[in-house]
Amino acid sequence: MPEINGLQLCREIRKRDKKAKVCFLTASETIFDTSNEFAEVYNFIKKPIGNNDLIRIVNGLLNTDE
Repeated sequence: MPEINGLQLCREIRKRDKKAKVCFLTASETIFDTSNEFAEVYNFIKKPIGNNDLIRIVNGLLNTDE
């Protein structure tokens, strides 16, 4: 995303819908350890991840009423 980063996108989504489920897919080792701002994120997935695991996680997010 050339204009904004993932955290900024998450903020914009949350402005429009406080209950929106947001999930980050990242290869970063430290970004979630160092930023308290990611507490607003519903979930994050660290690469590498297999297709079946990714499908299971996303289906779980879509099937919850939180």
